Parts: sequence; structure tokens; C-alpha cells
Amino acid sequence: MTNRGIGRVERDSMFPIPSASDLRRKRLRTQEAPTVDTMLGNIDLPDRLYFKFANLIYGAAGISLGDARRGLLRSRLSRRIRTLGLQSFDEYWSIVSRQDVLGDEFVEMLDAVSTNQTEFFREEQHFRFIGDTVLPALSIHGRTNRTRQLRFWSAGCSSGQEPYTLAMVVRESLPAGAAWQVRILATDISTRMLRIAREGVYEEGNIMAVPRRLRQRYMDREKRPRGDSYRIRADLKRMIAFRRLNLMEEEFPFSDEFDVILCRNVMIYFDRPTRERVVNRLYEHLVPGGYLFIGRRESLNSLESPFRLVQPSIYVRP
Repeated sequence: MTNRGIGRVERDSMFPIPSASDLRRKRLRTQEAPTVDTMLGNIDLPDRLYFKFANLIYGAAGISLGDARRGLLRSRLSRRIRTLGLQSFDEYWSIVSRQDVLGDEFVEMLDAVSTNQTEFFREEQHFRFIGDTVLPALSIHGRTNRTRQLRFWSAGCSSGQEPYTLAMVVRESLPAGAAWQVRILATDISTRMLRIAREGVYEEGNIMAVPRRLRQRYMDREKRPRGDSYRIRADLKRMIAFRRLNLMEEEFPFSDEFDVILCRNVMIYFDRPTRERVVNRLYEHLVPGGYLFIGRRESLNSLESPFRLVQPSIYVRP
């Protein structure tokens, strides 16, 4: 071992020390990269506009913001203001409330304020119940009544992990060779999330909950510069129809009755009257004996609803 290099740091070491010129360039980049607050002049979202936006969003999407979420609303709408090159929340209010004739920016606003959090096999006990209890019962019912159709609805599907998980469970659980016609309707209010869902490509970190054998059967691995990703195979995609749907619409654009509806972790953003209205509309679109799955943190206990509890977060239409 030699002492060469002791007392100085080699420029090609594993953790290089930046030079003075590197530091100057970094300071300049930091100074030249304005934050959202800087671009908006650190302006606040005044009460009169906050409650206007909150009431507009509540009426359109049923999302109850409350005063505690003022910072959240300001942050998310600021991104739209920056994207459009506007200077104030007043200008943005003018667009979404009066100038946006086609409703394009209105949809972008709802996209911005929607919370989209999901994952494959989220709340796994639900999918276990579907595979072990629901599908065997539906199979027996189908053979008895000579019907070979199964209809599922993922209401609030976000970026697609829920309906793709459901499709895998159905494929794995139905008897081999059974000629079942299975259709899954997957809806969400966010056009941005639906674009991701339709593409069906997920980074490796997002598919870790999917068992290896299911990855090999229903996904194709793709090499990418920033890390591998997985693409849902076409035969699984064909089971699912992705559509934009606002659960606040006066009438849903379909009259289908479903065997299973998943509306999980959607109603936590609704107030009680809105939850009750949505739940009873979902009831109307279930076949007798059909199942409704809601989030584990949600409950129908305080609502006027004809559903019968099966177990926490799982209900059946009598």
C-alpha cells in the first residue's frame, strides 16, 4: 500500500467533489428555476375563491374539500395556472366557470384535484373472497341457469391496477375450458389515469405484489433505460373496457346489471348525503345476489341502504 493521494481527493473517485465552477453553475440553475410560489408571486388563495372552487368541485364530482384542504387545492390548481401561463387564481376561475365552453379545462381541474392511489392486489382479502367464494357461486348459478356471462365493474379504477388484478383472479379461478363471457367495466373521473390504465405499462416497483407466476402469465417484461417495466398482455386487456365516468352524473350511460361492483376507497372523499346517493345507485346496477366491495376504511353503517353486510367492507344485494 502506498501513501500516494493521501491529503488530496482524486477527481475520478466514486464520490467526486464538485469544483468551484460546478458549484457556481448549480447556484445559477437553482436561481433560474422558479417554484410555483415564485411564479404566482406567493399569492394566497382568498376565501371568496377557495369556497367558489370548493363548491364547484363538490357539485361536479362530489369531492368534499372542507377548509382543512385549502393548501392541497392551492397546490394542485397552481400547477394548472402555471401550465396555462396565467398570473392569478382569478384568471383561472374565469376560465373554468365561464370561458371553458367545451369543458376541457374543467376536466383537467377535476383531474388535478382527484387523489389517485392504487396498487395491484390492494386489500388482497377482497380478491381472495372473489376467487374462493364469489366466482364458485356464480359458476354454479351460471350452470343452473344456462347463462355464461359474468359482469364486473371497477368504479374508480384509477391507473388500472384494480381491474387488471380482477381480470387475473377471474382467469385463474374459473374452471379451465369453461366458455364464460367475462366483461369488466373500469371507470374513473380522471382522463389522465385512464390513459395510463389503457396503456397498461407499469414500472417494476409497482408490480411487486403480483405473484411471479401471474407476471409470467399475464405480463411482458420490457427493458428500458430507467429500469424494467411490465406490459399487460393483450388477451387480459381485452376483458376490460375503460371509460370515463363521473359518479355524480344524473344518469349513467349504461343500463347493465353487474355481478360484482368494486367501489373501493372512493367514497372517503364524499360527505354522507353523497355517499348514500352513490351507494343506492350502485345497488340499482347489481343483480340480486350481487356483491359490492368498498374500502376497508369505509362503511355503510350510517347510511340508509338496502345492502346486507357479509363481512366488513363486503356487501350483497338481497
